[in-house]
Amino acid sequence: MNFNWVKNVKKTHHRYNWPGRELDQALRPLARRVTLRYWLESARLALLWGLAGLGAVLVLLRLYPAFSPLIALVVGGAVVLAVGLLRFYRRPDALAVVRVVDELGLNGEAVTAFRLLETGAGDPWSREALNKGMAACAHFARGEQSRYPAVSRWRSWRDLALLAAVLLVLQVVPDHLGSYWAERKVEQQAMQAAAREARLAVEQIKDLKVNGENILPEEVRQKLSDLPREVAQAGDRNEAVAKLERARWELDGARAVIDPSARRDIQRLAEAWGSVDGQEWQNMAQALRSGEEEDIQKAMQELVQKMQADGDEPNLELAAAMFASAGMVENPALRKSLRDTAGAALSSGSSAGQSGDGSNPSQGDQNLAAAANSLADTLAGGAATASAGGALGSASSSLASVAQSLSGAGAAGAGTQLAGNTAGTGDNSGSNSGGNTVGAAGTSSGGTNSGGAHGPGET
Repeated sequence: MNFNWVKNVKKTHHRYNWPGRELDQALRPLARRVTLRYWLESARLALLWGLAGLGAVLVLLRLYPAFSPLIALVVGGAVVLAVGLLRFYRRPDALAVVRVVDELGLNGEAVTAFRLLETGAGDPWSREALNKGMAACAHFARGEQSRYPAVSRWRSWRDLALLAAVLLVLQVVPDHLGSYWAERKVEQQAMQAAAREARLAVEQIKDLKVNGENILPEEVRQKLSDLPREVAQAGDRNEAVAKLERARWELDGARAVIDPSARRDIQRLAEAWGSVDGQEWQNMAQALRSGEEEDIQKAMQELVQKMQADGDEPNLELAAAMFASAGMVENPALRKSLRDTAGAALSSGSSAGQSGDGSNPSQGDQNLAAAANSLADTLAGGAATASAGGALGSASSSLASVAQSLSGAGAAGAGTQLAGNTAGTGDNSGSNSGGNTVGAAGTSSGGTNSGGAHGPGET
């Protein structure tokens, strides 16, 4: 085991021991003056470097207030403590006092006596040199220690006073960057709040699925996942607003790809069927409003079974309702499914002569059930598409609202939010004029909706 550190400690402690009592007593007044000067100089250096560290941190705080002003006091105190510990470790020992005596005029006689006392004077020449050195030290101690003042140069303390004055002025001078950093802090807090709101909006739609498939492309979903972090880390408010706007336009673009008319079609059918007498029709309307596939399938099955059980007249009512509904919707696939169900309802339960195709009632019932199942699937897909479109529209509106509140643009922000909702709140003229209609099971581009023009009488 290495005990060198123990030897070093003993050696350091031995430095402060005098080899002879006579030399210690002779130079004790000077030793006190040397120690006083050393500690005064240590105090000056500790204060000087402590104030310098304090001032440096205060200047950094004005340029970039990234931490509390108390850190400046901590840094200044740490510097003072470090300088104090260093000066304590290097405090003057007995040999340092002897060297001061030689510098003041003894010309080596004091250090000669010190070394001879340590090693011993065994020969006459050494004893003569020791006696001469001791006599010189005794003569010096009787009055010449005043030649070694406690403060060597008062001008060195001027630097400390100047630095303290600069720090005082620094506290009095107005901080012109303070208002900027205050605004910057408010801006950062606003962007953090916007990032939290954007995260809530994104989490509701980034994994949105219709028929088991994500409605948003992988690239768009990745951008939406990164949106909260990008908003929080934006350079300024305008950059964060721009990122929110780009994300909103991505959502509007994705919303335009799915059927923009699905929501209107489902709402129209729910209102129309909800006004028909009969619990089955009410259940069907409620299922459409809920958008649940199982509820729609169950309600459609109950409706068809009820009509088949009651005979021909309910089948005619079902056919009329389906034909009328076909004239209300914009989606061509849904319109075709409604017409097919209406045709199957007309043929169900009729005689072969009445139907004109030779089918028996059992075959007609089977055709009606198949058409109803197909219609239920189409309605479920439309409801899911409408729900997804509504979720995208809600998220787009949320992002627009966040961007508006972040930018503080007032009316301009409101206009932006209105633009984000155009895809879902536009007028219904698209159902009667040329345009693009994307459905759950097909796409119709251009043309005129004759079903909307002619109503339930269209076949």
